[in-house]
Amino acid sequence: MSIYYLYKKTHNKTGLQYLGQTKRDPYKYQGSGSDWVKHIDEHGYDVTTEILLETTDKDKRNELGRYYSELWNVVESKQWANKIPETGGGPGGIKGRDRGEEFSKKCVINNTGSKNPSYGIYWWTNGVDEQKTKIQPGPEWWRGRSTVLKDVVSKSITRKHDRSGKNNNSHGKYWWTNGVDSVKSDKCPAGYYRGVGTIQRAKSCNKKLKA
Repeated sequence: MSIYYLYKKTHNKTGLQYLGQTKRDPYKYQGSGSDWVKHIDEHGYDVTTEILLETTDKDKRNELGRYYSELWNVVESKQWANKIPETGGGPGGIKGRDRGEEFSKKCVINNTGSKNPSYGIYWWTNGVDEQKTKIQPGPEWWRGRSTVLKDVVSKSITRKHDRSGKNNNSHGKYWWTNGVDSVKSDKCPAGYYRGVGTIQRAKSCNKKLKA
């Protein structure tokens, strides 16, 4: 199972930042954004890497990538080297074959400034709730995201990290069956083979029907 990393890199000499994702070692992987790569070529790879998320859930990676892209305004801000939001290929991102630099430039042009659906729209919070709107919702609201919701996201990341890899009770264990019964173990019992038996399969079907 693949492990996905969402990371933030900060150049120690210039302060330029880059938001990215990878399945490789995020500390060794330098990033692939064209502006970021040019910056590294010019100033050297002297960076600090911060892991924002380590997960096997691709949707969670995309969700958090979109969250941080908006939170830090990585496309519009000159403090960031990102040309597009880091969504892992979701809305706002490009995934698949390389369509060339000209195509990438057009995508950036067509989604910047007043052409961007989020242009002039900001996050506002009262410390608990948050809204995204052009106008301040009220005098008790200020620009930013809810610390309460950020804590929820942070705790979600921590819980996933605590249950990932060797921290997961099921790490290295597989389902084994003799055709009827099923056992979850790191070793194959005598007379069993990899798979799920009819009883376990029936339990899973019942759970889905109840849901």
